[in-house]
Amino acid sequence: MELYILIGISIIVVTVIFFIVLFNYRNKYVIYDIKVESSSNELQVLYETKKQLLTSICNKVEEVVDKDVVPNIDEMGFEELSKFEFSKTLSDMENKLLEEMNLRRAFVPDEELASLFNFLEDVSVDCTSVEKYYNDNAIYFNKMLKKFPSNIVGKFKHYDIKDTYDYEKEEMFEILKD
Repeated sequence: MELYILIGISIIVVTVIFFIVLFNYRNKYVIYDIKVESSSNELQVLYETKKQLLTSICNKVEEVVDKDVVPNIDEMGFEELSKFEFSKTLSDMENKLLEEMNLRRAFVPDEELASLFNFLEDVSVDCTSVEKYYNDNAIYFNKMLKKFPSNIVGKFKHYDIKDTYDYEKEEMFEILKD
């Protein structure tokens, strides 16, 4: 009789520990999901700000230099792009504009244009840091989906793997090539 009571208590203790572990992983999923979603929303705001800044800079450069220097933002087709492609396109457009401006130093420096470029640089730095924060949390979230016992909770809750900004690594390799 004492053996059955001991086995029963052991089963109850193991079951309670199992549910505590599962509940702990569920909380981790919720926390990382919130972090990923909030940084994604923050990135969306930053990308819109960056797009508006690029539009303002392009309009100002058209006034000061000529229309051949600036890319046409209206023809970019941002509506069809995912947030990852949108980010890459904005960064490419920013780099192209800065490269063109460096090649054509003939324009008269304009204080408003300089302040717009400074603000654009600040927004780009913010984008980079938030993208890194997003990637760090999304990578941890994805690792939890693949590891036992957290994958049990992930499958039960139907969590999907989060996409990450992968060009961050490409830029690192570009730096290493130089």
